Amino acid sequence: RGGLVAFGSCRSVVLYDPQKRKVVGTLNGHTERVNCVQWIHRNDGSQETELISGGSDRCLILWEIRSGKLVNYIRLEGHTEAVCALDVLSLEHQSSAESNLLIASAGSDSTIRIWSRCGTEVKCLQALQSGKGFVLDVSLSLLPGSDVPILACGGDNCGIYLYTQQDGQFQKQLVLQGHEDWIRGVEWAVCDGDLFLASCAQDCLIRIWKLQATLPPLLETGEEDVIRLKENIFTVNDNGGKCVFCM
Repeated sequence: RGGLVAFGSCRSVVLYDPQKRKVVGTLNGHTERVNCVQWIHRNDGSQETELISGGSDRCLILWEIRSGKLVNYIRLEGHTEAVCALDVLSLEHQSSAESNLLIASAGSDSTIRIWSRCGTEVKCLQALQSGKGFVLDVSLSLLPGSDVPILACGGDNCGIYLYTQQDGQFQKQLVLQGHEDWIRGVEWAVCDGDLFLASCAQDCLIRIWKLQATLPPLLETGEEDVIRLKENIFTVNDNGGKCVFCM
């Protein structure tokens, strides 16, 4: 971002300037291979100054960069095996100039850890268990028209697990079925007020899922001959009220 490409190379995070065609910075801090790197997008569209990485040393590092130079970094420790996937959601409040972050990381220890960064304080909020399987990718977003975070997880059991944050804790809402092999990637995208989830798997398919606000389901009318698309409906609490969504 800001013209720089960040990627993992052995135990380092490398900053590359494609205009100059050269490496302009190297971030050292991991003690084993770097598996995932992501710039942290700001809601106001300004240039990114922070990025996060996860590695086989079982930790994440939150880096702050200014003009291609390292200014500060924070280690996030808690996983007991390698970190294989991560995502970050920026939660910026109009009353504060600071950017609060919500971070999700998946590890080979079969857990998804949820972290928060408020100012300079970083803490682990929750550890979600994925059973005997492995989560291979995670993606965070906000439910349409609300301040409720939603987390999508894809892994080796062919299902996409959706969690929403309620009272500070993520709770499972839905399991999306359709893929027939390991799910390698999941990514949220907003379009015209609706939220879309793209998922790719080793079954050679990319599936697009649509999530939108809806009305509470009506009672059955007995119209058995009416054909309707199948919808997965769930309800969340948001600012004291209930919101209904379908996917």
